[in-house]
Amino acid sequence: MAADPAVIPLGTVVYIDGIGQRTVQDTGGGVKGKHLDIYINNLDQALTFGVQEAAVHVISWGGGT
Repeated sequence: MAADPAVIPLGTVVYIDGIGQRTVQDTGGGVKGKHLDIYINNLDQALTFGVQEAAVHVISWGGGT
Protein backbone atom coordinates (compact mmCIF):
# COMPACT_ATOMS: atom_id res chain seq x y z
CA MET A 1 0.00 0.00 0.00
CA ALA A 2 1.22 3.53 -0.75
CA ALA A 3 0.50 6.62 1.33
CA ASP A 4 1.63 10.22 1.64
CA PRO A 5 4.46 9.97 4.21
CA ALA A 6 3.47 13.37 5.62
CA VAL A 7 0.12 11.78 6.62
CA ILE A 8 0.95 8.09 7.21
CA PRO A 9 4.66 7.18 7.38
CA LEU A 10 6.27 4.10 5.86
CA GLY A 11 5.92 0.99 7.97
CA THR A 12 2.59 2.03 9.46
CA VAL A 13 0.13 -0.84 9.84
CA VAL A 14 -3.54 0.05 9.31
CA TYR A 15 -6.86 -1.75 9.26
CA ILE A 16 -9.18 -0.62 6.47
CA ASP A 17 -12.87 -1.37 6.99
CA GLY A 18 -14.07 -3.91 4.44
CA ILE A 19 -10.54 -4.60 3.17
CA GLY A 20 -8.38 -5.72 6.07
CA GLN A 21 -4.93 -5.08 7.44
CA ARG A 22 -2.28 -3.46 5.25
CA THR A 23 1.20 -1.98 5.74
CA VAL A 24 2.45 1.22 4.09
CA GLN A 25 5.40 0.09 1.96
CA ASP A 26 5.55 2.83 -0.69
CA THR A 27 5.01 6.56 -1.03
CA GLY A 28 3.70 6.56 -4.61
CA GLY A 29 4.38 9.68 -6.67
CA GLY A 30 0.71 10.57 -7.08
CA VAL A 31 -0.43 9.73 -3.56
CA LYS A 32 -1.01 13.02 -1.74
CA GLY A 33 -2.99 13.88 1.40
CA LYS A 34 -5.58 11.55 2.86
CA HIS A 35 -5.48 9.04 0.03
CA LEU A 36 -4.16 5.47 -0.02
CA ASP A 37 -3.18 3.40 -3.03
CA ILE A 38 -3.78 -0.30 -2.42
CA TYR A 39 -1.79 -2.65 -4.63
CA ILE A 40 -3.89 -5.21 -6.49
CA ASN A 41 -1.88 -7.61 -8.68
CA ASN A 42 -4.64 -8.29 -11.23
CA LEU A 43 -5.61 -5.37 -13.53
CA ASP A 44 -9.20 -6.52 -14.00
CA GLN A 45 -9.66 -6.86 -10.24
CA ALA A 46 -8.06 -3.45 -9.68
CA LEU A 47 -10.40 -1.81 -12.20
CA THR A 48 -13.41 -3.55 -10.63
CA PHE A 49 -12.28 -2.43 -7.16
CA GLY A 50 -11.96 1.17 -8.40
CA VAL A 51 -11.92 4.13 -6.04
CA GLN A 52 -13.57 3.61 -2.68
CA GLU A 53 -14.01 5.42 0.62
CA ALA A 54 -13.47 3.54 3.88
CA ALA A 55 -12.52 4.16 7.49
CA VAL A 56 -8.83 3.61 8.23
CA HIS A 57 -7.66 2.63 11.73
CA VAL A 58 -3.97 2.86 12.64
CA ILE A 59 -2.75 -0.31 14.37
CA SER A 60 0.86 0.83 14.76
CA TRP A 61 2.78 3.84 13.46
CA GLY A 62 5.83 3.26 11.28
CA GLY A 63 9.18 4.91 11.60
CA GLY A 64 9.06 6.63 8.23
CA THR A 65 12.24 5.07 6.90
